[in-house]
Amino acid sequence: MIHLSRPSAPGGGPPPREQEDHVVQFHVNSGVTVSLQVGDSVRVVKGPMTVPMVPTAGRPSQPPIPMPVQVPVGHVVHQIMDESGQLRHVILSPQRAPEQRQPAPNEYYHAYYTMVPPNVSIPQPPPPRAADDRYRVQRDKMKRRLEQRQGCSSTTPATSPTKKTLPRKTKEMPSSTPPASPASPGLQLSICDVAQTSANLSWAAADTASVSGSEDSGVAEPPPETSTTMYQLSIGKKGKEHKILYFGTDLGFQLDNLHPGTEYSIRLAAVLAGEGGSASCTEYLSFSTLPAPPSTPSQPRLAGRTKTSLTLKWSSCANGGAPLTAYILEMCDVADGQWQPIYKGREKQFTISKLQAGAPYSFRLAAANALGESPFCDPQTFNTQEPLPPTPNPPRLAAPALPDRLLLEWDRTEVADIYKLEQAEELVPSGPAPSFYLVYHGPECRFESQSLQPASAYLYRLKVEANGQCSQPSPPARHITAPAPPLPPARPQLKGRSQPFSLRLVWVPPLHTGGAPILAYKLQIDQGKGFQDVWSGPGCEAVINELAPGYLYQVRVAAINAAGISNYSEVAHLTTAAAAPEPPIWSRKQQPPSTHAVTLHWEPPAFDGGAPVHQYEVEVADEHSRWQAYKGTEPFCVAAGLQAANLYHFYVRAANAAGLGPWSVELPLQTAVAPPAVPEPPSVEVSEDRAAEFSWQPLATAATYGLQLALLEEPSSEPQYKEEYSGQESSCQVVNLAPGSTYLARLQGLNSSGAGPFSTPVVFCTPVSIPGAVAHAPHCASLKSDGSSAQLVVTFEQPVHWGGDSQGPHSFQLETIPFNPEQNPMKTEETTVKLDLQLESTYRLKVRAVNSKGPGPYSPVLKITTPPPPPPAPSLTLLAAQPRALRLGWELDKDTSIILEMRRSELHKFQIVYEGCEKRHKVTQLKKNTEYQFQTKAVGPGGESAPSEIFTFRTKPEPICLPANLKFVETSSSSVLVSWQAPPEHKSRLQLGNSRHGPFTMVYEGMDCQYELTSMTVNTEYWVRASLTLGSEEGAWTAPAVSCIAAKVAAEPLTRPAQAAAAPAVERRARSRALSEEQKKAAILIAFLLMSVVLAVFLARTVTM
Repeated sequence: MIHLSRPSAPGGGPPPREQEDHVVQFHVNSGVTVSLQVGDSVRVVKGPMTVPMVPTAGRPSQPPIPMPVQVPVGHVVHQIMDESGQLRHVILSPQRAPEQRQPAPNEYYHAYYTMVPPNVSIPQPPPPRAADDRYRVQRDKMKRRLEQRQGCSSTTPATSPTKKTLPRKTKEMPSSTPPASPASPGLQLSICDVAQTSANLSWAAADTASVSGSEDSGVAEPPPETSTTMYQLSIGKKGKEHKILYFGTDLGFQLDNLHPGTEYSIRLAAVLAGEGGSASCTEYLSFSTLPAPPSTPSQPRLAGRTKTSLTLKWSSCANGGAPLTAYILEMCDVADGQWQPIYKGREKQFTISKLQAGAPYSFRLAAANALGESPFCDPQTFNTQEPLPPTPNPPRLAAPALPDRLLLEWDRTEVADIYKLEQAEELVPSGPAPSFYLVYHGPECRFESQSLQPASAYLYRLKVEANGQCSQPSPPARHITAPAPPLPPARPQLKGRSQPFSLRLVWVPPLHTGGAPILAYKLQIDQGKGFQDVWSGPGCEAVINELAPGYLYQVRVAAINAAGISNYSEVAHLTTAAAAPEPPIWSRKQQPPSTHAVTLHWEPPAFDGGAPVHQYEVEVADEHSRWQAYKGTEPFCVAAGLQAANLYHFYVRAANAAGLGPWSVELPLQTAVAPPAVPEPPSVEVSEDRAAEFSWQPLATAATYGLQLALLEEPSSEPQYKEEYSGQESSCQVVNLAPGSTYLARLQGLNSSGAGPFSTPVVFCTPVSIPGAVAHAPHCASLKSDGSSAQLVVTFEQPVHWGGDSQGPHSFQLETIPFNPEQNPMKTEETTVKLDLQLESTYRLKVRAVNSKGPGPYSPVLKITTPPPPPPAPSLTLLAAQPRALRLGWELDKDTSIILEMRRSELHKFQIVYEGCEKRHKVTQLKKNTEYQFQTKAVGPGGESAPSEIFTFRTKPEPICLPANLKFVETSSSSVLVSWQAPPEHKSRLQLGNSRHGPFTMVYEGMDCQYELTSMTVNTEYWVRASLTLGSEEGAWTAPAVSCIAAKVAAEPLTRPAQAAAAPAVERRARSRALSEEQKKAAILIAFLLMSVVLAVFLARTVTM
């Protein structure tokens, strides 16, 4: 009998969750009967049957492992564990081998599960003291035995009962590779109906001959007649451990609760019960489930919040086998209850801003992949932070400050419940920050701070409390207790000697400061306009600057503290010392110096130093020495005995009772000099490149020189001199002289006194040279084309000069590139040339002048491109012909236009009817059925082509119109008068038929426009149509029109006049027809449906609003 017990959690509750995985399946095969004791009851179980076993109550929750057990005589036990070494299945089967073996008395182990023979009572040993250590030692021993058995043959007999286990991972084998196992060729596993979360497995019954790996149990017992084959399925994800999913005798299994889009590997093993552990297995088979939309994500969680924003985070969810494309976050305002999407992306965090403070918001989350979106998770509600109370204004003084107390007050706020007033003593700026402490906590808006130090500064700040939250403190308010003004200080005294521009004063501090330190002293001075502030600051010493020398001043001082300013001290009378005068100022208008004397003028000093000026001194300096030129009381003097044409520097200074003042700024003046004398004529050397070199003897009194040239064109004319050089050098070069010309040259000396006389003119001639260049490129006067060649007319200018060759001959050479043997180079005496050039070619033209010395340089190049040949005239095609118009078409190349000409006959001239770049044109205002002749010309960059061949086209004749305004008028009960309108000279025809589609019979043909139909039957429709003829031409028939005497039904004409005539007849026929009962019912039903739709739309809009 097997004893089983159900463990329970403390308190009688269900077993702990960690013990749910420690379940061993006990399989009883066919032919075996066992007794199971569950609690106090005994249950008899007959095989085949599977019974789950759980750990014994009170035992530590440790994974079960295979271990030796005692079995009934004639039976064998198979213990199967998974890849992690945990025991999962125990199979009890009859022993097939004839050998018997008596188990040893101690060959059992009682730890988690108790297995005993029937009717044998085995006492349960006490629990071990070190269960964990024994479990670890036993597990290691079992693992070593399993590893040893894996290296041996599966048919090796054993002396003890066999425990068949599945291969498990070793340290050398990677976790993603399933363990190798011999595959059975007779065992086949089939996978079908693979869905997103399920798959169907099926296999055929295994042949007992194909199951290998049997072991002898050592018990001498006859084999049973039948043996049971057990099947074991192990499954695992790619790269993870495989677990046993099923163990039983069925030939199929439904896989459920799979993950979508996941690759699985599965293996089937067959175990032959009763054969001592015989087993075989298949290879690992892989399959992948179909992908699906993602699973529902978890609720978002709050990562942070403020008054106007919420930051949410969420975890990843199962992607359903396809990569996630986005997370969808929706928000619902609790006030309106409407969900709105606010985020869609791959991030797992989002901040929602612009929210209301203290308001609740609900959020829900969904995930999406390529196959769709997951359901939204359950809504989660979060609240933004409540707004803090507004920052109050700083406290203010309610009454003037006193030396030992301050009365403070502040504004009352509506949201505030409690006010907090904090106080701190003001520290020095470089010291630590002030430490505020609470001095008032209550609902009042006024507080008197007492026991304060006089003339001391205190800082106060205010906070308000509302709804359990405290506002930010107000800006600190600085308030000072009232001090007393100090006593006046002593009278100021002069320190040291009196200075001309300043006074250094000292005084004694007041005897009493008024309870507050002296902050500053204020010094006032009277300069004759009353006392004015001149200095303020700390200390008992001051310097008053910017005073006038030799002046009497009155000075007084007062002390200042926090309470105010004291009375002024006694007045001190002080006088500044006199100072030397400032330098005199030179007059701006000085007389020009003579050659040996200079008259000087100056202005008195702007400040005399507090004493009158009684003397002036003037000194003169040159390059070598400095001497006194004047000493007196007048502000002017004459400095004589100077050298001519020499530079002198003059200085002046003033003197008073205090002494001599500083020298003025220097006044540089130069004595006058005489103009230079007549220079010697310059020497000239003329070169072949039209340049002349001039040189002359220097003059001692000349500072610069001027050289002038005159072109002597006629001996009798007055020469016109032009200055070519001005400088200090005694030589120069003049270039670009006219060739073959006579020049006059003269020299002049200049200095500060003026210009001297000119020298005697020097005559020289320049040699004859080649002509100068033509300044500009040839000008294209005209460029025309006659179809075979281009005629170019160019003009050019005269050269800059002809090289001084007045005798001649003078000519031009015109060169054309590319070279033309017949015309290149062209010699001519004219400035206009006509050239014949090839069409569609590019030429470069340049010209040069030629005299007796040879050709001159070429002019700039004229680049010109001749036009291409004119394009061929296009051919005309008649696109459409009308009675008064012809539509013509043609083909044109790019940058080509067409001229279309027309004439009526050979007696007329061709006239242009179209000119442009279009490829078709409609010629209008033509006569019908008339021939016209056309010809074309093509106009392109190469000009206008010759006329094309003559094309003749004819307009169409004008078609005969339809009869208009077909009308029916009843003349009697059996006749109808038919009338219509037709143009003059047209014959009318009228046909009558019984239906719209005929047949029709001719009833009238003549020149009249009316006809009376007689012998007509009442309430019978007659169809009438009409047409016109002109000569041998016949017009088209009108659309058949219906006529009925009783119903007066109108026709359905083709033309608009016939429609207007037939409309009243159609209306009369419609009114004459009565509605049937079925039509009335249908009309009522349609009206009812329309009313229902309108009412539903109105109600829906009302509910929405």
